[in-house]
Amino acid sequence: MISTVTGHFEHFKSTVETETENFNDSDISFTTQTNSINTKNSDRDASLKSDDFFNAAYPELNFTFNTNLAFKCRIKSASSSLINRYKIEA
Repeated sequence: MISTVTGHFEHFKSTVETETENFNDSDISFTTQTNSINTKNSDRDASLKSDDFFNAAYPELNFTFNTNLAFKCRIKSASSSLINRYKIEA
């Protein structure tokens, strides 16, 4: 079953780096520890933090976005990193 659930990560870091006043060609980054997820449902949170979901393979998530419409997603596991790059055509 697939459902929509709202929540947030308690421990995260985000940055915006730009050299222009209008934020053209800016880099935006978001990194979180997946075990800090909070959906306000302790049973669901325990399941998401378990080896069945985030914690075993993906203890850290990193999203990087450039305002030139390109972004990459880095999912860091205990043994390696998987990086996917995407280009959004305007």
